[in-house]
Amino acid sequence: MKTILACLLVFTTLAAKADKGYKLTFKVNGLKNDTVLLANYYGDKTYVQDTARLDNKGIAVFTSKKDLPRGIYMLVYKRKKLFEVIVVPGENFTIETDTADYFDKMKIKDSKENTLFYDYMKFLNSKGKLAMPLRDELQKLSKDKQTESPEYKAIQAKMKALDTEVKTYISTTLTANSTTLFARFVKANQDVEIPEAPKLSNGRIDSTFAYKYYKAHYWDNIDFTEDGLIRTPVFHGKLDNYMKKMTYQIPDSINESADIVCNKAKPSKELFKYCVWYITNQYETSQIMGMDAVFAHMVKQFYSYKQTPWIDSTTMFKITDKANKLEPILIGKKAPNVILKDSSGVIHNLYAVPNKYTVLYFFDPDCGHCQKVTPVLTAMYDSLKREGAEVFQVGSSSRVEYPKWTAFVKKLGMKGINVADPDYQSNFRYEYDLQSYPQLFVLDKDKKIVGKKLAVEQLVDFLQRLNEIDKLRAAADKNKKK
Repeated sequence: MKTILACLLVFTTLAAKADKGYKLTFKVNGLKNDTVLLANYYGDKTYVQDTARLDNKGIAVFTSKKDLPRGIYMLVYKRKKLFEVIVVPGENFTIETDTADYFDKMKIKDSKENTLFYDYMKFLNSKGKLAMPLRDELQKLSKDKQTESPEYKAIQAKMKALDTEVKTYISTTLTANSTTLFARFVKANQDVEIPEAPKLSNGRIDSTFAYKYYKAHYWDNIDFTEDGLIRTPVFHGKLDNYMKKMTYQIPDSINESADIVCNKAKPSKELFKYCVWYITNQYETSQIMGMDAVFAHMVKQFYSYKQTPWIDSTTMFKITDKANKLEPILIGKKAPNVILKDSSGVIHNLYAVPNKYTVLYFFDPDCGHCQKVTPVLTAMYDSLKREGAEVFQVGSSSRVEYPKWTAFVKKLGMKGINVADPDYQSNFRYEYDLQSYPQLFVLDKDKKIVGKKLAVEQLVDFLQRLNEIDKLRAAADKNKKK
């Protein structure tokens, strides 16, 4: 299903500024007379920004009167990334390299960012080469010499010295160049160091400390004033990991994490825009039951002309209208009442159904999927009753189609309560946001929604789980009273 946000352009430029343009020159020895592309990262994707032609000397010049946004870009040749560069407005640089070794042959002119970038990578590479034989020596030591032997201690000392040298270099370099995109990108790649866990009052180590500390400090190394981070390969991965792995996957926890990161991102229009778009889109399209609550929360918290000026009025209306329709039918909300007649003219009130659970089923006799699903629901009616449920089935047929509905119900021998609204006197189609059929909701005895987006085949197991949870709660309450 095509969603509202799937069509939304997420990388529009927000800030109006006077463009000075760019001129980026690349000389690649070993390539000539062919096309190269200049592409950039954006979130988890890459986009081509410019095209140039290598001349017979291997020189390609990318030029425009409009600035390129800050970020990490790549030179692409025949769908293959050759190497990466940092682009910031104001740096019109020249880079020369060779196909024999793009990294070691790299020569940079007129770019502080890229000089820092490649000096940093060359330093790490050189120290990595020194560390590799030391690791190999450790592995060659026999087991009895891998703990307290002089050989082991000597190698460990060398490795520790290398590690200290690397950490000192990184710290000094980042501090001296803290306002550069290079420094902010490198720092964003660094993980949070977790201190030793404290002891609890009972003397045991707090086993939850590492997770809690890591999550609380997860964003410490991200500079949320730096728009350019969205055009690097680091930010999307951190955001995705935070929302999906560092956050318990229930709506309340997801909403809390979403609020934290989106509010942190507000100083950067680009990062804020991406966070809001990404989280909203993830949960607008989720097929997991209850996750539409995250979509509704995001719209309520962050979608306004002041906070999301990149969204046009038409899209804004569609998003907010969808959220407003979802709000009353989220998990935990009391379902809108349905009062309709059956084929005999008897009125049935959804709220008057006395059962512990109610399976509320909306269908259309002409719907192909309904024709497959409804017989399955009918066949499991007795099983649902054993779990304490009644089935309240609502046909969407109009007056013209009413005979089809009655024939459909009779043909299948549909059990439970069967009602319809041929004269459109009820507002249930709007209140339940019935854009397609069939739609199924599970309600508790108070008619609060406890399940939705379930396949009919899942119903019995779902009700059994609810009943098991009720038994556990009852047992827990009984133990509390003792």
